[in-house]
Amino acid sequence: MKNYILTIFSICLLIFSTDLYSQSDTVRTITTAVPLLNIAPDGRAGAMGDLGVATSPDANAMHWNPAKLVFINKELGISLSYTPWLRKLINDMALSYLTGYYKLSEEQAFGLSLLYFDLGSIQFTNAQGDFIKDYNPKEYAISAAYSRKLSENLGVALAL
Repeated sequence: MKNYILTIFSICLLIFSTDLYSQSDTVRTITTAVPLLNIAPDGRAGAMGDLGVATSPDANAMHWNPAKLVFINKELGISLSYTPWLRKLINDMALSYLTGYYKLSEEQAFGLSLLYFDLGSIQFTNAQGDFIKDYNPKEYAISAAYSRKLSENLGVALAL
C-alpha cells in the first residue's frame, strides 16, 4: 500500500512540477471557461468563503446543492442579488443572480435560477498595441432543478 501511495505521489509531483502549465511572457491568453460558475452568487455564502454547500437551505441552494430545496420550511421563495465585481479595479463588471423555488409537496420541490455575469468592456489591440475594437462579453447560466426528499436527512435532485 505504501508503494502505491508513493507511486501516485511521484506521478503527481512529476506532472505539476513541469513547465507545462506556465504562460509565456508575451502571450496572455485567457484559458478559463465560464468563470461565473466559480463565483459565489449570494452574499451569505460568499461571506463565509464560498461555503454554500454546508449551510442551512434557502433559495440560493439552486447554485450550491438543489437537493436542499425540499428541506426549506416555506412553500415559496425568491432571492435576488447584484454584486459589482472587482469594483475597485474595474467599474463595469457585475454579477446578477435571480433564483426561486416552489415546493410541490412536503417531499418535492422545483427550482429555477438565472445567473448573469457582465465582464465589462474589453479593448482589443494588435501586437503593436493599435486599437482594433471594443467588446463587451457576457455570460449566462440558466438552471432548473427537481428535488425530492427520500428521508428526514436525505434528499436528491436532478438539475439541468
